[in-house]
Amino acid sequence: MMKIKISLAIFLFFSIFFAGGTDAASLPDSVVKSWTKPKAKNTANVTLGPNGFKGISTYLEYELVNSKGKTLYKYKSPYINSSVINKDGLVYLIEEHGKVGSKKTYIVSLDVKGKQKWKREVPTGYAKLALLDQGSLFLNGNDGKNWFIMNIDTKNGKTIWSSKANGYAFYGPSGHVIFGNMEKRYPIYKNNKLVRELTPPENYYLLRASFSKGGKLAVAYQAHGKMLNTIIVVYDVNGNELFSKQIINPYQTGQILFNEKEQLLITYKDTRNAALTCEWYDSNKMTEKSVIPNATSSAIGFDVENLIINTDNNKNMYYLNLTAPVSVNKYNKSGKLIGKTMIPKNYNWERSHDLDNFKYGLFFIEFKNNYYNKDYHIYSYK
Repeated sequence: MMKIKISLAIFLFFSIFFAGGTDAASLPDSVVKSWTKPKAKNTANVTLGPNGFKGISTYLEYELVNSKGKTLYKYKSPYINSSVINKDGLVYLIEEHGKVGSKKTYIVSLDVKGKQKWKREVPTGYAKLALLDQGSLFLNGNDGKNWFIMNIDTKNGKTIWSSKANGYAFYGPSGHVIFGNMEKRYPIYKNNKLVRELTPPENYYLLRASFSKGGKLAVAYQAHGKMLNTIIVVYDVNGNELFSKQIINPYQTGQILFNEKEQLLITYKDTRNAALTCEWYDSNKMTEKSVIPNATSSAIGFDVENLIINTDNNKNMYYLNLTAPVSVNKYNKSGKLIGKTMIPKNYNWERSHDLDNFKYGLFFIEFKNNYYNKDYHIYSYK
């Protein structure tokens, strides 16, 4: 009888030990593979859009694929720079024609059958399109001399308004955009109309900004020449300040992200030990605070590596861990690991410096025996 009790105790001990809550094998997946593009040897990039649309570019050809994996069309071009896709499958491309020195750049609008709706020339140089949830189309770029931003009519390609800019623009789902101008002020537009301007504190500049679906705004102002000195200010829909928070040495500001319930996530890392602090706010009140240990590089400087790449309406956080072995971890609002997907060793993450690209998923490249023999894999959030 004693032997039976001892054996049962040992069995229960090991059952509990191996069922630990942080073991990847005992956790549900955080993301699942939802689509694969096999033998994508000439593929240059993949654009993810709403409702499962995917744009696959080989620079010389653009292929639109729907949520069922069906190819809707293939569009040939002299050179495709980038693209955006709307909820109905309409596509806007940046095309380049000609050689260096005589190159011309165009925006091309394609319908769901791949037929050209309109085409217009834009300044040649760095250019990036942004298509907001409510339908506004923007072009933010640099023509080699000056930064600019253009609001473009999706019906005909004509310019609704344009402005000189001072670097990158930040967009909101309900038609908001904020950008720096040459007077060190930050105009805010909504649905193509100027609604107000922000003036940063003395010797600070706009590092990043995030709009909620309802129009709240969170901005991070960084001190010139001081990466460990940031002021975060949160405004209501009318531009009234809700609260502010300063983050200073040894901490560095990470992300400011709203979910669809207007709840705000602020992250910052400890440059001494690489821990990532995550704070959730409802209006002007902090509701949860958690710390993910060893989450980032302790070096000063932030990229999208090892950061929160997405959130949901339950305040769950999706964290891309690029420190081998690569995984996508899902944490709840208290910082508890509740989901984890291990990424195969031979998969390479398709790097992106734009966190908006993670809204519809993330993708990896599987190299077979050389660079040109590869498959593309898209993962969707659970």
